[in-house]
Amino acid sequence: MILGTARSSNNETPRLGGMRGAPAMSFIAPPPDGFEATLTSEIQRFYNEFQNHQAGTAIRGLERAYQQLSFWAEAVANARIEGHDVEIDELARASVSRYGNVPQAIKAASNLGRASNYISSMYRPALPLAERASDPAFVSNLHHVAMSDGLLPADDLGRYRSHPAQVNDHRIGRPANRVALPEEIGPWMQQWSQAYDAKAWVSRHPVLRAAAAHASFEQIHPYRDGNGRVGRLLIDSMLAEDGMPALPISAAIERQHPAYHAALTDTIKTGDHAPFARFLFDRATQAIRDVRTGVRDLKTVMGDLETAMAKHTRLEDRDRRLVAIAFCGMPVSLPGILTRQSGVEVERVRAGLIGMERAGAIKQRHILGKSVYVNTKALDLLNRATQRQEPRGREGDCLAEPGA
Repeated sequence: MILGTARSSNNETPRLGGMRGAPAMSFIAPPPDGFEATLTSEIQRFYNEFQNHQAGTAIRGLERAYQQLSFWAEAVANARIEGHDVEIDELARASVSRYGNVPQAIKAASNLGRASNYISSMYRPALPLAERASDPAFVSNLHHVAMSDGLLPADDLGRYRSHPAQVNDHRIGRPANRVALPEEIGPWMQQWSQAYDAKAWVSRHPVLRAAAAHASFEQIHPYRDGNGRVGRLLIDSMLAEDGMPALPISAAIERQHPAYHAALTDTIKTGDHAPFARFLFDRATQAIRDVRTGVRDLKTVMGDLETAMAKHTRLEDRDRRLVAIAFCGMPVSLPGILTRQSGVEVERVRAGLIGMERAGAIKQRHILGKSVYVNTKALDLLNRATQRQEPRGREGDCLAEPGA
């Protein structure tokens, strides 16, 4: 796929129309001349680099490890945007045990991590697409995963709300626009699905499609709760469907939390694509920079782990590298998990862990009766990736009442 600025084949931006009594939830005017070109240069370069790399081999192990690591950052950031106070270390501790009394914030972040893995499994390079990102059934699956484990009653998982809702602009305390009535949700979602199908946007930039779809989805607000987090998962899904590499978009958005809600509200209020599209292009560019920095820093961490194993074990170079890569992607782990991730025999993995601990490169901790190994430097990278660099503003979904 080539990312370009040409308009769609019918010279119109795909739109939602025909919704009873509601303004067309569309981006009616096409972008002004040069709109995408001025916003996409760095995204285009990154995409081209990714495509050229994919043409020869699969994603290198270190890049794959960073992608897996970034799922944790995405999960934490997406949960924080909804007002859940959760930290990387808490999610890491919970990841090795599914038992015990897990706080609601951890459940929210864990669910979002599982949803990110689900998206990754649907849209793998060089494999046929398993599901359309705009398919209402796929959206309902995302909602089911994101809101399970007691965040919503089982009867509400993946099911449209049965009560009225409204989308508010909390800057002025008034509705931003009308949302679908319960009986309208099904038809509106079908129209949304058609309007934001990838085939309708084949000549437009993937970020523009994701921005338009996200804003329209939030106006429909189909679920009782979880609309914000599912909407951001849809951004990830649509970019992946369009061939983009995984980007930590929610982590970049969370650092500009108030601006996110302002841009999204302005787009919902006016039907003008520009405010939120510009915001998302900016955040996608920042996410690309985060990936480049993260892979570079993770390479240093991986080198330290390999050096520690070389000094204190007799593992071969290949095994050291595979164990180090796996441990970078799963920074709180057990020998069995690292064996599955790396393909290295469990006894060799244990030897590598003992060697790294002896060198002081990792730590061993006891969590809920389990002895686990912690890659503290990789966790430090995650903590830096999810630093809250700006005021977070109002907690919870600044748009919706009721529901998130």
